[in-house]
Amino acid sequence: MEIAALMPWLVGTPLLHSVIIQEKRGMLKQWNMLLIILTYSLVIFGTFLTRSGVLSSVHAFSESGTRPDVL
Repeated sequence: MEIAALMPWLVGTPLLHSVIIQEKRGMLKQWNMLLIILTYSLVIFGTFLTRSGVLSSVHAFSESGTRPDVL
């Protein structure tokens, strides 16, 4: 779950910085639109991963089928 939450942050942080550049200098408009779409897509994808059960949280006390049991 933590990885799914990290993905939008990795794209959203450059978006915030490039929005500041766009306001000051008037450039990077196409780049910002790409980052907006990518950030939103990663939010939806991360929500799908966690809510569908593909990824389980490290804080959940359940069995995960993604790796074999280690003794």
